[in-house]
Amino acid sequence: MSGKALHMKSAAQVLAASHDSAFLHLIRTLLDDLDLCVRTTMEWPSVPHLAAELRPAVAILDLAPATETACWLSVEALRAQATTRYIQILMCPAAPWLVEEHRHQLDRLGASTWSGSYDLQELLQFVASATSGASPTASS
Repeated sequence: MSGKALHMKSAAQVLAASHDSAFLHLIRTLLDDLDLCVRTTMEWPSVPHLAAELRPAVAILDLAPATETACWLSVEALRAQATTRYIQILMCPAAPWLVEEHRHQLDRLGASTWSGSYDLQELLQFVASATSGASPTASS
């Protein structure tokens, strides 16, 4: 295997951020089973820097009441940087009211949401589509 091929296989394809280690474990377990390289963080301020460094295809952000502001700031920062604005963002709201009042912001930022039904197939299809270069579809 060439050095470039080895580097490509080890590059993170998904960046996941949450304050909840169980959520991050779920995402890592599901996507590791698909042979996707996942990098996780519980440090919200590091999300824009990690994304710029890793350049993943997808950023999965856990939108929870305790970290609502940090999550929205991370999305804004990802869209503001030239090196990260192409990253597909999937926000995972812990409750519907966390996104209901922010529909215009979701549309403006081009972020998608994982539906309130938490259908694993929906998540897997979004990630597979984003990592293959296609335009993923999820709720938005």
